[in-house]
Amino acid sequence: IGGSSTLRVGEDIVAIGSALGEYTNTVTQGIVSGLGRSLDSQGGAGMENMIQHDAPINPGNSGGPLLNMQGQVVGVNTAVVRQAEPGVTAEGLGFAIPSNTVKDIASQLIENGQVVRPFLGISYQLINPQIAAAQNLPVDHGAFIADVVAGGPAATAGVQANDIVTAIDGQEISQTTSLQDILFQHKPGDTVELTIARGTTGETVTVQVTLGTRPADQ
Repeated sequence: IGGSSTLRVGEDIVAIGSALGEYTNTVTQGIVSGLGRSLDSQGGAGMENMIQHDAPINPGNSGGPLLNMQGQVVGVNTAVVRQAEPGVTAEGLGFAIPSNTVKDIASQLIENGQVVRPFLGISYQLINPQIAAAQNLPVDHGAFIADVVAGGPAATAGVQANDIVTAIDGQEISQTTSLQDILFQHKPGDTVELTIARGTTGETVTVQVTLGTRPADQ
């Protein structure tokens, strides 16, 4: 297992899996098309910091490795997007969980028998300069908060809907470093400092939040 943090866009990769559940050990080749991608799943939960690649993958490939040219596993294939919207097809949009994330999850499972994740208690959308310009937001990066869970850690600390979290403990949220990436460096019970662009005024404020435990259904 290699380190996914060394991947670069344009790098050659290989995917291995059981295409359609029938053609075992199918090997396909492509390149890394993008890093730090966000993807909405069918269950409504968002996936962040995904590796986007164009090696052909099909049903049955999920859980198969994504390898670099040194034969190191740099990701686990998880999803493919074939339709952007009704009538608009897409090609070459495969997504893999980075190996660094996989190693972290595997270590927790081995040590504890379960994965325990910290919880802020917010629903949000990652923003970029294009989204910020289109929606006339006061900052061009961060996590735009759509909703705050009543009684959750963020709500208790005074975080509000329409706030934009721009950094956690001074580490900036960007297109390559997502809120989940930073948050998962901590554990439940830790206190973190959120830097926030207040949605109503654009004023920058900081709040201290004590993280809870992420519910199993979120």
